[in-house]
Amino acid sequence: MRKNDHITDLDAIELSSGWNYNDKITLSDEIHVNGNKYKVIKDQKPTNTGLGYKLYERYDNDRSTGKLIISFDGTDFSDPNDVGTDLRLAGDSIPNQLEEAHKVYSDLKQKYSDASSLSDIEFYNKYKEASIDYKGKSITNAGGNSLSGAIAQYLGVLDPGLNVTTTNSAPIPKSLTRMSRRDANNIHNYHSRSDTLTRINIGGLMYHSMVGKHIFLENGVSTFGALVPAHTGYNFEEKEKLDHFDQNNIINKEVYTSRNGLKIYADMDEHTPIFVWSGDAIGAGTSKIKLDKGHLADLNDYVHGRLTEYVNNIDIKMKDIRTSVERENNNFSQHVNETKDHFKKVIKLNELEGWIHNISNLIRTKIESKADELKGNLRTLRDQDNILDLVGADHIINSIIDFIDKITDKISKFIKYGDDFMEAAFDIVSNTIVKMFVNLSEGFEDGVREEVLAHLNVVIPNIQIIKNQVTNFGDGINDILTQMTHLDDNVMVNNVPINKNATKQTSKPLAESKNLLLNLEIRNKVMESGLATLASNINLLLVPETLRIIALISIVDACTPTLSNFVGKIE
Repeated sequence: MRKNDHITDLDAIELSSGWNYNDKITLSDEIHVNGNKYKVIKDQKPTNTGLGYKLYERYDNDRSTGKLIISFDGTDFSDPNDVGTDLRLAGDSIPNQLEEAHKVYSDLKQKYSDASSLSDIEFYNKYKEASIDYKGKSITNAGGNSLSGAIAQYLGVLDPGLNVTTTNSAPIPKSLTRMSRRDANNIHNYHSRSDTLTRINIGGLMYHSMVGKHIFLENGVSTFGALVPAHTGYNFEEKEKLDHFDQNNIINKEVYTSRNGLKIYADMDEHTPIFVWSGDAIGAGTSKIKLDKGHLADLNDYVHGRLTEYVNNIDIKMKDIRTSVERENNNFSQHVNETKDHFKKVIKLNELEGWIHNISNLIRTKIESKADELKGNLRTLRDQDNILDLVGADHIINSIIDFIDKITDKISKFIKYGDDFMEAAFDIVSNTIVKMFVNLSEGFEDGVREEVLAHLNVVIPNIQIIKNQVTNFGDGINDILTQMTHLDDNVMVNNVPINKNATKQTSKPLAESKNLLLNLEIRNKVMESGLATLASNINLLLVPETLRIIALISIVDACTPTLSNFVGKIE
């Protein structure tokens, strides 16, 4: 009989999105995913870095297969640690949350391995736990959505034997992609083209910061209310109705039931407005639409309920992001200093400074002092009256002294060029690196973060305008509904007019943001410009000084045998 113990990508997606976002399941709960049975054997709530995860065990009917999947929690916008990790993923350094995930995975992997290799007593002495719950099991899969997709990718880079499945993943730090295997076939990244993060990754050309296979799904609906379901890969508003992951994200049979004569689930931002009216089709040439009190009541509840909640949640999240970016912007000096330290480390500036300093001291203490001593001896020899005068020794000795002076002059220049080189290098560290962050066209010192803040300072007031309009819209609907409740159906059939004031909506224009354009020009304006400035300064300042030092070393090296030969002859 064929074993049914494989953890499929589809299972991994549902576990890492729908079930991980479900706060109702706890330790030891049994769940069914696409007809397969799983059990929650570990439920880790978010730590101080924001890392949370669940460990699921795969079952074949009632038999444990021993195969485990670790599913990490996605971004929680209410947790500053998660938001901070998201913002740092586009950079080079590895956030603390990824480091902690690596330690958690490594420790668990070792623990399950020890359960099979150590005796029960040895295992207990090491872990203070019985080995029975760990024997015969291993973590074969990892999964994650959004931020946790980056965490899962990170583990897949470090462990080629781990099967990784992600949905709409964030990129991993560039320092990891440089060290990773570009053909990481153990990592499968699923992307919905209607997902916001996927669009940002494409627009920002950040897919080079992701590893593994990329599978794009032509699914989802690019609408206001579908943003969250399209991103998580799971419409948890409809979880109880769907009860399974569907790659079309928000398909709901109730929504697509016939409009005529049946109550239709009302969701104005995800579906057409026809659903909240009487069921009559709206088409060209239609002058009036008969209102249905029941459906209008649904619309009233929806506007004052779900739609208002959606807008409020977006408002809260945008303000949370602004707070997080402001906090990062306030730490701008720290970020600059960290970048300077990183640059020094990469080019080994401190080691280079020490090397040049040691060489200079060696030259001064050894070569220059010896040269002075040699010239003194030569002058003494020259000034003495002896038989050497008869063969023109004075002339030879003077030539040697002149030659030694030329060599020491070259050596002095070598020392000066070394000092100039270090001065140029430290000038780049002190001044040029700061300019890498500058957005010249906007005059922002902390270019990226300040542009994000400028954008949010336009968007957040716009959201407030929308909130007010939604409130006015809901009040207008409620006004109409109140009037309709006092009229019987016969009056309504005769098209008795309702209060027109209730239908009037204020229309305040929204301000247009000139920042963070769709093609993410901020990347060109700040990042590429900063790198170009750094490269230019290196070429203009460091490279010429380096070439001079190399040339002088060659000259000194070439002259050394000649000097030694002369000294030998004199002696």
